[in-house]
Amino acid sequence: MTNRRGGAGDHGDYAERNTGDAMRTVDARTLGRRTERAAARRESGGRGRRGDDAEAPYWGEDEDLSGWARLMGEDASVDARKKKDKMTSSTSSSGSSSAYKRGPERPWEKAAREREERRRQSDGLGSDGAESAASTSAFERAGMPVRAVEAMREAGLRRTTEIQRLAIPTLVAGKNAAILAETGSGKTFAYLLPILAQMTEPGRRGTKRSGRCCPAAVVLVPNVELGRQVSYSAELAAFWCANDGLPTPSVFSLLGKEKKLVKPAAKKKSSPGAKKKKAPTTKAGKAKLSGDDEVIPEFRNADILVCTPTRLLKLIKDEWVLLGRLCHVVVDEADEMLSSGFTDDLTELLKVTYDEDGVNKFDLPVQYVFAAATMREAQPLLDAFPGELEWVSSSQFGRVHPQLQVRVDDVRGDDAKFDALVEAIERRRRYKSLIFANSPEEADNLVNKLDEKGVVALAFHGKAKERGVVLDDFIAGDLSVCVCTDLAARGIDFPELHHVVQYGAAPSMEMHLHRCGRTARTGQEGPFYVTCIVDSHEEDIEETVARELGVKRRYDRSAGGDVAVV
Repeated sequence: MTNRRGGAGDHGDYAERNTGDAMRTVDARTLGRRTERAAARRESGGRGRRGDDAEAPYWGEDEDLSGWARLMGEDASVDARKKKDKMTSSTSSSGSSSAYKRGPERPWEKAAREREERRRQSDGLGSDGAESAASTSAFERAGMPVRAVEAMREAGLRRTTEIQRLAIPTLVAGKNAAILAETGSGKTFAYLLPILAQMTEPGRRGTKRSGRCCPAAVVLVPNVELGRQVSYSAELAAFWCANDGLPTPSVFSLLGKEKKLVKPAAKKKSSPGAKKKKAPTTKAGKAKLSGDDEVIPEFRNADILVCTPTRLLKLIKDEWVLLGRLCHVVVDEADEMLSSGFTDDLTELLKVTYDEDGVNKFDLPVQYVFAAATMREAQPLLDAFPGELEWVSSSQFGRVHPQLQVRVDDVRGDDAKFDALVEAIERRRRYKSLIFANSPEEADNLVNKLDEKGVVALAFHGKAKERGVVLDDFIAGDLSVCVCTDLAARGIDFPELHHVVQYGAAPSMEMHLHRCGRTARTGQEGPFYVTCIVDSHEEDIEETVARELGVKRRYDRSAGGDVAVV
């Protein structure tokens, strides 16, 4: 049985883009060079000379969201720059309502309703100020400083996404907030831009203790891959928000076992019989820093730390990190952090940083930001955080992207399931395919079986030794088929990904949304395809996922029924 939904229907191979609109990607180094070049021209007070060998401006003069797509390595064609964000009547019905079960009004739903009521009331007061609003940038209206607005404009970023427009004013005001928005909506910059804007204001840096890391902000992430992307985005935001006369905030990521914080000690010849000096230890007996010269300067001078809760908590206990000047704490993928193995560490971190009144040693308030693309209930977050929260959510939160074209193949047996996978890859052969398996063993098995069919694929999961190489090759376009687990489902941006395959139903509705959210990123031009291959007679499909896919769960079937479509 095949159930097709979304878009204008599945018409097989979609019309190719015009050859003249070839897609381009940009890496961090390219973006850095061009941003620095624009900054140099601005400081010199002129546009600079452009000879025949000079590079043309990369970003163009777009006024839409495609700047965000290019920023993260996702380009869009020239035609997409002039398109408006309109929802057509042919889009999937799954995007029109939340996939979660209904119940009492949740905090973010109440906040959204009150915000909409205030907007309607303000609209009824007239159009005073419309001319001034039209003459200013969307980022400036949201509360970003002019220096940052100008730097982002030169980078091609002129318009806020919905969640940025809603979240930046709240965070600039210094309020604690829970930012809830669909995947690919720009949540990372929604919290980084206002935080960096505050950090670059005069009088907010405090003092540092020699030989220790005294960060002004920490960003907590669940995995290495997401942490690297957050670090990259933080470096860009710091560059844009830099204030003349003040040092640009530095970013340091504590990710991976290979990260070393201490300089390699030079080998010295010791005389016979000389006693070896023991390294100083803390009360817990852990190794402790003994001097300024031992610590690498990147860690010692870091203003922003990006790491996992477990690593940060250990560094705090061992006195590698001091919290005296901490002003911002961000928890990315908050729902995942509060429902996985990080729960205890995260709860303890919040208690340590919040202390009794939520202020640091310089009597400055500590701001807390929780970002998530899915959240079924608010209680775990309310239980973990003792302070008050502003709830900010986008209109598409908790929903599949309305422009996704979803195809559900309900098959019978393992052979038919694998054949459907091969057909899906062939059907979208002009695009890269990201295939989600439900275990590392299944991912490796699929790679071997695809190899027998002549399909080149590699696996990305927690047990893969070269997972970083696989991810880099897939993002760069050198690998067209990647088989992964849900490790790749949260937070990771895949440039120009138009086809996602779910080989088996997702274990939860939250994970289904995250898997689908690897494509249809903000500012990227479609089409966007999701192929779900399931065997509803054999799989234990979660109730909300089964409803979303339009299939019957195996124990919901009548004794004589064999109908798989609701």
